[in-house]
Amino acid sequence: MTFQSRIINPDNTPLEAAAVNFSFEYYSHDNACLLYVENFSNVSMTGSRGLVALQLGSGSRVLPAAGVASVSSIFDNAPVVNHECQPAAGVFYTNVTSGSRRNLVVKFDDQTGTGQQTLSGVSINSVPNAWYAASADISKNSLSLGGILAVNYLKFSDFQGTCAAGEFLKYDALGSPKFTCATPAGGGSGTVTSVTSGGAPVVVGGTLTDPTVSISQASGAASGYISSGDYTIFMAKQNALGFTPLSPANNLSDLANAATARSNLGLGNSAVLNVGVIAGTVAAGDDARLTDERTPINNSVTSAKILDGTITSADLSQMGATTGQVMKWNGSAWIASADNSGNSGTVTSIIAGTGLNGGTITNSGTIDLANTSVTAGIYGSPSKVATFTVDAQGRLTAASSTDITIAQSQVTNLITDLSNKQATGNYVTTLSGDVTSAGFSSGIVTTTITNDSITSTKISDGTIVNADINATAAIDATKINSGVVSNAEFNFLDGVTSNIQTQLNAKLSGITSIDVTTALTYTPLSPSSVLSGDVSGVYNNITVDKIKNIPLLITSLTANDILQYNGTNYVNRNIPTCGANQYLTFNGTVYTCATDAGASG
Repeated sequence: MTFQSRIINPDNTPLEAAAVNFSFEYYSHDNACLLYVENFSNVSMTGSRGLVALQLGSGSRVLPAAGVASVSSIFDNAPVVNHECQPAAGVFYTNVTSGSRRNLVVKFDDQTGTGQQTLSGVSINSVPNAWYAASADISKNSLSLGGILAVNYLKFSDFQGTCAAGEFLKYDALGSPKFTCATPAGGGSGTVTSVTSGGAPVVVGGTLTDPTVSISQASGAASGYISSGDYTIFMAKQNALGFTPLSPANNLSDLANAATARSNLGLGNSAVLNVGVIAGTVAAGDDARLTDERTPINNSVTSAKILDGTITSADLSQMGATTGQVMKWNGSAWIASADNSGNSGTVTSIIAGTGLNGGTITNSGTIDLANTSVTAGIYGSPSKVATFTVDAQGRLTAASSTDITIAQSQVTNLITDLSNKQATGNYVTTLSGDVTSAGFSSGIVTTTITNDSITSTKISDGTIVNADINATAAIDATKINSGVVSNAEFNFLDGVTSNIQTQLNAKLSGITSIDVTTALTYTPLSPSSVLSGDVSGVYNNITVDKIKNIPLLITSLTANDILQYNGTNYVNRNIPTCGANQYLTFNGTVYTCATDAGASG
C-alpha cells in the first residue's frame, strides 16, 4: 500500500527540499493506542513539485523496538490477537472489532530549521485487507483458527486410537501417528518406597508404605509455620508501633496520603509516567494535546506578561462600581467612588465680567465677547502702517491705517551712510550699447533695445519659430541655398514651386532601383514575392506552416488547448479541468481526468 501526498509551503510553493525526514505513526481506531512507528530518512523531493509517494511498511521500524509486529500485522482485527501499545508497557489494544480502522499520522521535517510538522491525519479503511489475500498461498500456511496456524493443531489422525488400561500416550514428532499407546517401564504401576524432604521446614515422617509430610511450627531457632497465637503476638507488637507497616507487595499503593509522600520525597505533584500522545502519558513538545489555549493559574499573570496597550474596557470587570462612578486611588488601592468626591464641586453661578455679554448665569446660558467700535478688517499695507488702541482688558477699542511718510531729515546721516556703502563709480548711473535707458522714475529704470542692434550671432540657434516671422516678411525661395533641403524639411515645402520644386524633381529623376538596393544593402521583397521555409504566402498574407522545420498540424481550437510535439508534427491537445482528488492522465491521444482510488493526504 502506498501513501501519496502533495506538500505545499505557506507561501504557496511546493516543498522540494533535497532531504526530507518522514515519520509514520499508526494508531488504533480511537487514537488511544500507538501500534507502530516507522521512519523514512532523507527523502529527496527535488523537482517533485511537492509530490511524495512512500510504500507503507518499507521504512525503518522505530516501534516496537523488537518482536515480529509489522505494518501488515497491526491491521489484523482477529479477537484473539493482542496488539501491544507503544512504547511497550503491558497495555494492549483490546477493543478492536472486525471493522476497526487504523489512523495514520504523518510528520515531516525538511531539515531547513522549521522543525517537524504534521500532515492531516488519515483514517485507513479496508484497503489493508489486500495484504491478507496473499496469505492464501498454501506455502505460507495461511489456514488458521483464532490466529493460530493449522500446523499447531492436532488432528484425529495424529492419535493411534483407544489405549488399554495402564497405558499412556507417547509423543513422537516424526512418527505417524504422532501419539501412540505405551506401557510405563516396570509393568505400568509401582509403590512409593521413599519420600525425602527438600529441607526445613518440611518434615517427612510415617512409614515407607504410609509416609507423612508436614511443616513444623516456627521457633526462635528454626523456620516453620506461624500459629494463631504467634499471629496474635505479632499483631500486638505491630499495634505497639502505632502504625501499620507498608507491605512491599503493594508497591506503595497502601500509602495513607500519596500526595504528602511525594512532597516529602521532593517530587511535588509529579509522578513517573511514560512519554506519549495518549491519555495517562507525559506530553512531548509535538503532542497534539498541547495547544495555545491554556488557562494560567490564579495570580500568575503579572504586569510584565501583559503586552502594553492590550487591555481594553471590555477586559475590566465592574469592580463594585455603579452608574456614574469612577475608579479613584485612596492611597492604597483603586476603589469605585462618586465622580464629584474630593476637592471638586458644582458651579451654581457665573457673573459676566468686563467686556463679556450674558449677565449672571445660575442655571444655563451663554457668555460671549461684547462688540467694540473697531470695524472688522485688515489694517496696514506696503505703504501704510496699522495703529491700534488697547484697553485694560486687552481689547482693541480703535484701529486705523496711517501712511508711511519718512522725511530725509528724520533719518540721521542718511546721505553719509549711503555714500559709505558704495564708492562713486561703482554703481550704475546710465545704460549704453544695444540697450539704452530712457530715465529713472520712482525707482523704475525704463530700457530700450536700439534698432537694428540684434544680429544673427545674438540669436540662439533654433530659437526662432514660425510665430516669430511676420507674414509680410516676403521670404522667397531664393533665400534657400541650393541642395540644403533635407527629408525632415519636406513637410514645410507644401505649395513651394519655382527653384525648390526644380531641385526636388532633379533629385527624384536620377534615382534607379539599383540606387535603392545599394542604399538598403539588400533587395526588398516585391508585393508578389512568394515566401518559403516555415511560412508560405505573400508578404501581406503570411501563413505559419512549420516551427523549426517541424510541420504544424492544427485542427479546430478550443479553450485550454496546448501545442504538443507528437514525434512527427506539432498538434493541438485539449487540457480538461479536473476536480478534487483527480489527476491528469494521457493515453497517447487525449488528456483526461482520473480519480485516485488509493489513500490520499
